[in-house]
Amino acid sequence: MDGLDLISGTSYPGPHMLGLEALTAGACLGPWPARQAAQGFALVGCGGTGAGPLVGHAVGPTQPVSPGFPAAAEVAAPRPGTCWVMTKVVVHYHVGIRHYSATGPFELAVCADSAQLNAAMKAAESA
Repeated sequence: MDGLDLISGTSYPGPHMLGLEALTAGACLGPWPARQAAQGFALVGCGGTGAGPLVGHAVGPTQPVSPGFPAAAEVAAPRPGTCWVMTKVVVHYHVGIRHYSATGPFELAVCADSAQLNAAMKAAESA
């Protein structure tokens, strides 16, 4: 794993990533509350703990019914009076000497003021 980008694709800023961790296990998909763990952080109620930085982590094949490998990104809350919007996740990785990027849609809006949330989410949905 070489990196991860959280893309806004709207007039709103994208989230500011604070941490990117591989997890030992995980039973949840999507946004989830996190708690500080002895090493890094863990997703509340999802199982697993931090297994070190995701960047540089080797990922092998997963089972056909597996949702993938467990990982989590920790992002900063928006500043007071603002929102951030995410519309895509871009994963950068390599296999041998070949480098790849994979992009997937992921619509999420987070606002410091809940009154702004509908407008931010509409921007994410129409991006």
